[in-house]
Amino acid sequence: MILRAESQGAKAKVDTIQVGVLGLTPLAGRSSYVLVGKTTSHPNNHWGVPVMVTKLNSLADNFHAAFNRPLYYNDISLPLGGRFDVDQNWACCHDEHRAGRDLDLRTDGDTLQGGLTSDQRIFVWDEWELLG
Repeated sequence: MILRAESQGAKAKVDTIQVGVLGLTPLAGRSSYVLVGKTTSHPNNHWGVPVMVTKLNSLADNFHAAFNRPLYYNDISLPLGGRFDVDQNWACCHDEHRAGRDLDLRTDGDTLQGGLTSDQRIFVWDEWELLG
């Protein structure tokens, strides 16, 4: 962010500050999940608060142990947090991802690779509740 300050009788000042969410960590790749959803405008889209990353790793590991297949994780947060500008127009959507506490889990098996059966969705829901 660029800040400009001017006041009558004072010297004008321009400075740059970085604004973001402190402490986000990347969700690194592993065999129990597949990271999807990166775009040219947001190629680095799987950052979360540490407790979220830990729980997502546990969820995927438990799911993989039960079903021998990975989960598909799409969009957590950007490296410094902030709003996903999905359509590059800042008009809407994906603002809930700005703090590294939300994730889109691919569940639609009819249209996208990585979709889940009803039993698998129930398993994910129950496991997530157990993880707190």
